[in-house]
Amino acid sequence: MKTAWDSYLDQRLTDMSTYTIKEEILAKENGMQMEEAKEMIKVASTFLAEQEPAAKPIRLEQIEERSDGIWSIVLSFPDLTSPVAAFLQSNSSGRVYKELVVAGDTKEVQALRFWKQ
Repeated sequence: MKTAWDSYLDQRLTDMSTYTIKEEILAKENGMQMEEAKEMIKVASTFLAEQEPAAKPIRLEQIEERSDGIWSIVLSFPDLTSPVAAFLQSNSSGRVYKELVVAGDTKEVQALRFWKQ
């Protein structure tokens, strides 16, 4: 059964309005395989959902495969730390960005970095 997150990933990774031909060329040059990229995104998003259950909706911001088989995935979600922002669920309150570093061979999250904007 396809989940809403799977549908989002399919759209995000294949929709030409968000996934440009330039990005596809760069992905091929870097040797990034789309199925492997989707798998790493699922690992990162599952980890994020376990750590931050209220982090919704999650948006994929960036994905990069390094030469050593390590993946860097940046996900974001609305910053709902203030009661007013939580009530309004406003995008104007800013976003929380989380970069997850995932080992390609073990598919384990090795590091996490976050910032707010």
